[in-house]
Parts: sequence; C-alpha cells; structure tokens
Amino acid sequence: DFQSSVVERAGFVANHPWLWRLGWLPWQLTAVWDVLLSLALLIFLFSASRRQGWGWALASLLASMVAFWPDQWAQYLCVTSFIPFAEQTAAGRISPEQYVALESQLLLWMGTYGCAGYTLMAWCWMRATAAALPGRSRWLIGVGRLCWTLFALCALANWYSTTRASTSGYPL
Repeated sequence: DFQSSVVERAGFVANHPWLWRLGWLPWQLTAVWDVLLSLALLIFLFSASRRQGWGWALASLLASMVAFWPDQWAQYLCVTSFIPFAEQTAAGRISPEQYVALESQLLLWMGTYGCAGYTLMAWCWMRATAAALPGRSRWLIGVGRLCWTLFALCALANWYSTTRASTSGYPL
C-alpha cells in the first residue's frame, strides 16, 4: 500500500522477507515466460512453410529481452539487497527519503522501462500473429492497439508517479 508511511512499508518488507520474495516470484517467472514465448513464436513462424510474420516475432524477442534486463535487475534487487535496506529503514538507520529514493528507482525500472519494453513486445506478438493468420488480422491488430494504448498509459503513469515520489506518497 503506497499510501502507508514509509516506515510501515519498510517494516512490512523487513518483517516478511519470504512473503516479499514469494510475491515477486510470479513476476519473475512471467518475465522468463515472455522471453521464452517470444522465442517459441519466432521459431514457429520462421520454420512454418509460409514464414509470414517472423520479422515481427524477431522484433518481439528483441523487445522482450530489452524489457527483461531492467525489469529483472530491479526485481533481483527487490528480493536481495532491498530487504536489508528495508530493515535498516525500519530500524531508523536509513532515512525515509533514502528508502523512497531506492523504492521509486526500482519501481521506475520495472514499471516504466520494463513495461515499455513488454508493451512493444506485445504489439509485435499481435503483428506477428496477424501476419501469420491474415483472416484474423483486423481483430488481432485491434486488440494489439488496445493493449498497446493501455500498457503505454500504465508506463507513462508509472513514470510520472515514481519520478515524483516523496515520503508523503506516490501521485496517481
């Protein structure tokens, strides 16, 4: 809850380190799955007899890998060094301002940089699938546009919120 006080948030992480780590696990697995799914799509479309859409599939693999690194680096820090950082904050040895600075930086890497890359990846998935299934391309492109728009707005909102974070909270 980002409306909780900084010390309360830090205290939760400090007092529940395994719950905190477990909470990040599905997101870490999802990122790995995105890369693997992009690779599978590329292999499938490239090996298909018509080879339509493989360029978009290659773009989706590249986008997923570009998104993967800032996202997973930040998540790695969240489940490792962020926990002792939270413990130090809860104990009063690290200031709430320092805690928010690190917390917002990690959220920026995951929720803005990672989300932007995954948004591009999803768009490329739709384009690759539409190229491979021309009879359904209008519907798939429409869904792709909707997803791209919503995810792009999420990345923008995350950027706005994390770059304006303070000890009193996150806007939006």
